Amino acid sequence: MGHDLISRLYHGTVVNQITCRDCGRRNEREETFQDLTMAVHGNRGLEEALSSYYCESEEMEGDNRYCCDECARLVCATKSAKLRTLPTILTFSLLRFSFDFVKCERYKETGRFTFPRLLDMRPYCEMGLLGREDCMYELFSVIVHKGGCHGGHYHALICDVSHLGVWTGLIDEEPKVENGSAHGQDECPDPVEACRSILNEAGNCGLSLDVLCRRLQEKTGTSWNKGHRARYGPVTKFLKSHANIFDYNAAKNWVSLSTGVASTSFPVSGDAERSTSNGCAAVNEEGNERACAKSADSALEAPHVTSKGDADADGSFNMEERQWFDFDDSRVQPVREQELAQQFEGRESAYMLFYRPRRAKKKWSSEIPQWLVDEVTILNTELIALRKQHEQQLHTLTLHLHLSPLYAWDAEAGALRPASPHGDPALPLCTDARVGVTQLRSEIEQLLESWEGPLAMSLAKLLPAGLHIYEPLQDGDRSLSEAGLKDGCNLFIWDGNQVGGVPIATGKENEPVLLDLVVSGAAEADGPRGPSSCAGGSQPRVGLDSSPSWQRGFPKALLLGGLRSALAAETGIPAQTLGLALSQGGRSVWLEREREDSVTVGSLGVVDGDQLMLFRECTQDACQSGLKLENPSDKGQQSSVTPSLRLNIKSGLLDECRAQKSSTVELTCPVDTVVSTIKSLVLEKMHLEAEAADGYCLRMADSTGRLLSPMREDAMLCDAGLQQDALLTLCSGRAPTSGELFLSFTVSGGPDSLELDFVVPQTSTIRECLKLVLNKANVSAGDWHLRRVNWCGDVGEPLYNQDATLQEQGVQGGDVLQLTEGPPPTKGLLTLSVWLLKPATGFLAVERGAREGPDAGKDGTKRLSHIGEVHISGIAFLDDLRAKVLSLGAVQPEAAALTLSPRCVRVRLLEEGLKPGKILRNGQQQLRNLGLRGTSQLCVQILPQEEVLGPFDLLLQLQLRVPGERRYRPPREMILDTTQGCTVTSLRNAVAQTLQIPAQQLELAKRFPDTSKWVCIWETTSKGGKGKRRQNRENLRQSPFFLHDGDTIGVKDLSVDSSPDFSTAEDDEQNLRLQTEKKQKDGKSQKPAGDGAATARPRRAEVALSISVADYR
Repeated sequence: MGHDLISRLYHGTVVNQITCRDCGRRNEREETFQDLTMAVHGNRGLEEALSSYYCESEEMEGDNRYCCDECARLVCATKSAKLRTLPTILTFSLLRFSFDFVKCERYKETGRFTFPRLLDMRPYCEMGLLGREDCMYELFSVIVHKGGCHGGHYHALICDVSHLGVWTGLIDEEPKVENGSAHGQDECPDPVEACRSILNEAGNCGLSLDVLCRRLQEKTGTSWNKGHRARYGPVTKFLKSHANIFDYNAAKNWVSLSTGVASTSFPVSGDAERSTSNGCAAVNEEGNERACAKSADSALEAPHVTSKGDADADGSFNMEERQWFDFDDSRVQPVREQELAQQFEGRESAYMLFYRPRRAKKKWSSEIPQWLVDEVTILNTELIALRKQHEQQLHTLTLHLHLSPLYAWDAEAGALRPASPHGDPALPLCTDARVGVTQLRSEIEQLLESWEGPLAMSLAKLLPAGLHIYEPLQDGDRSLSEAGLKDGCNLFIWDGNQVGGVPIATGKENEPVLLDLVVSGAAEADGPRGPSSCAGGSQPRVGLDSSPSWQRGFPKALLLGGLRSALAAETGIPAQTLGLALSQGGRSVWLEREREDSVTVGSLGVVDGDQLMLFRECTQDACQSGLKLENPSDKGQQSSVTPSLRLNIKSGLLDECRAQKSSTVELTCPVDTVVSTIKSLVLEKMHLEAEAADGYCLRMADSTGRLLSPMREDAMLCDAGLQQDALLTLCSGRAPTSGELFLSFTVSGGPDSLELDFVVPQTSTIRECLKLVLNKANVSAGDWHLRRVNWCGDVGEPLYNQDATLQEQGVQGGDVLQLTEGPPPTKGLLTLSVWLLKPATGFLAVERGAREGPDAGKDGTKRLSHIGEVHISGIAFLDDLRAKVLSLGAVQPEAAALTLSPRCVRVRLLEEGLKPGKILRNGQQQLRNLGLRGTSQLCVQILPQEEVLGPFDLLLQLQLRVPGERRYRPPREMILDTTQGCTVTSLRNAVAQTLQIPAQQLELAKRFPDTSKWVCIWETTSKGGKGKRRQNRENLRQSPFFLHDGDTIGVKDLSVDSSPDFSTAEDDEQNLRLQTEKKQKDGKSQKPAGDGAATARPRRAEVALSISVADYR
């Protein structure tokens, strides 16, 4: 039974004895063990460690005396330990890992610790075991640890104690291979045969990849990269592509012959410290010797075996020599017994030792019982039969043969079609994928005995348009799988040139594609002849739009002009007026005529099932001579041109008295109609003078309602990017030509919404454009310059080069410029407008150390006064800007009287509506890094003392509510330090310290000036997720409070005011004003049209989409 196998093999007993010196009484305690632990530190070997444990005794004296039960007192005694019983397998654990109490770290003992091959255990056992032969043990296994105390790798050295293999002697020298010819070429240039020959010489052990490449270079006279890489690729790719011959282990970088190639297989290892030069090879069934060649790269030269272990004269190995093997994961390699001494010390040293009793060995016999041989033979025979059956099923191919006499060529569709509509013309053929193409030809010739003439095989494919022929199948030794044949492939059998006497176009470039042809209503009105007589098309059918449609194939190599001619002959529409539109993925592509002699059908990216629309085009002369367009009032009439666009044109003229009451016109126009024709029809519909047509233009609008550049009058609707139901506006002004630009400009200091438009040639210079803008704006002559305005309305850099053209400066049609007074500033120089924020009372009013804020009055903007402009370089520092501010005339007298330093100036950015916003910090920061531009406006405050705000400081305005009233006391400034976090607790404590009110009695709220709403600031308890996820930290800078510089914080003392309301009368007035403005805005958008207005289709209210994008200049 195996339940006590471990105890019978590994369990032994040790007895600890304590002997009293006075009375001689002996006290024993018996313990069992599975392995004996031996200390490496302080011992030179295993026998010395055993002696210190089980031969030496410990004297128990002094403070370490023993309490004897017989003497009933502390006496001197002797303590010792002996082995009472020994296990069958004696295991020793070497204590290689220790702890350094000085450095407080673990370390590995790498010192030398020897262990013998034969171990006599009698000195360490009790007297009763001295005469027993079982005390003599021999080493049969060693577990080795390679690495340090914090990690490493284990492998085992095991002895073949049962002599299960027959081994030959080691080859000490590597057979030398003569180099090739003088040109460096071997007799066998094929790398497959060369590598096979090298690995056969090396034996079953194989070689590392580096050694294999070096030996291949010695054999062929050239390296792999120079001789074979261009054809076979990297050597690893070459080995993987020939997996049926070579076994390549990428993890170990090792190469050997596959099982089916080599007669025997021997597991190998690529260990750099113990190479296969020390290996040996097994003898095969016939007794032929195959030796493992010694590697020239061996990192460790092992000594020769002694005479005791050398091979005998008959070639067999001396059985007294013990054979050892290294088991390292999946690698196994032979090891000489002398190499065990390498495991005595170092980072790769012995960790556990296994000994077994040395008994008389039975004579080894290599004979295998006949019954076992017969059983294995039967199993092998069955396995071979199953393997053949499996391989036959795995490599069986079913090919479909298509014979040319059974097919006819359709030249219009570019495909082969069965000559008879009845039956399947394909002939099935089952073959083996491992046979060559030549053998396949022989099988087909045997199958088609009546075939006359040359026989060619070509790959074919059944497409929706028909059967198409691809590349021919060339004869050769390559297998069918290597030729690209798979199960179910189609082969076309023909003479290689013609089918039915007609030459055939083959290849992927001539592949046919099946298209859905749809004739629009306009072309149908002329009565097309239809495809019924065409061999390449199917019977016509009626689509959802009641338009006739059918399918037809076309070769991809067909030119677009040939496609148009073929469809014109089929439908009866002249090729000059036949228009084509390709519909793919829900969108239509207009097929132009410009390059139809060079563009093929395949270059359009068409696939089977795409729809091709056919319609009659309108000539330019017909459009200009009074073309009739479809009008909503003419529902019964049919347009003569398709496809078309439905447009809505409204009047945007300032002088509406000249226009008809109906200011909106709806037209349906063909896509090739020019804009000038549309404008003429609109002028006619609105009863405007046709003679003044040059003074009007049509303009589109963007999503925000802003009018874009006028449309060029010589452009067609299809080139203007218009969509169905597009809205155009008829405006006054001349449309630009191809060499002109339409620009808009505003005047700085004037109304923001007033934009003036003008047309200027592209070749005009900036100076000429400025002169034209001055005349257009009707401003007095002087120093003016132009600036760019980006798409979000921000004023950019000036146009410095006055002699450069608009095109050279990157000015495009539709751009907006700003006319700014004064000469253009120097490049890199900022011109900043400075406003002074006056205190509430006095020039430097201070109340109890807390300064009054800028919003003390009802209108904070009344305390702002413009004090001039500052010209400063963009690379200057913030302290330089503060010094410039102190030198201005409005501030300099007071600053000189109080001897103020630059740090007494607080600089803030002015936001829209002249509202103080962000505070500029860090006096040593460059202005260009603070986001300042040449058009920035600054707000400055003069402080009575220096102020240094850090990046975590927030400037807040505190307003204490008057108890019982709906008003607040004047605001006071407070600087909140958010270094430890911007939380409700830190804000409450800071407010309590500033206003001298207990924090428990405070209630806080933030005011949002845009909506006049107050949001109470409460402590939020946000629960974190499960597990180890942290709790979300609250941050007042984020939603919903968004605390930043200049925010107003309302403070209420709950001890005297418990009302939950924070609003004031001014907030009610502003809310009422906002509601009134919203109603007026909604009323304008829902205002009905006039009596004479054209009836328009009801639309949903359009809402502008606003996207905020940072300025990255």
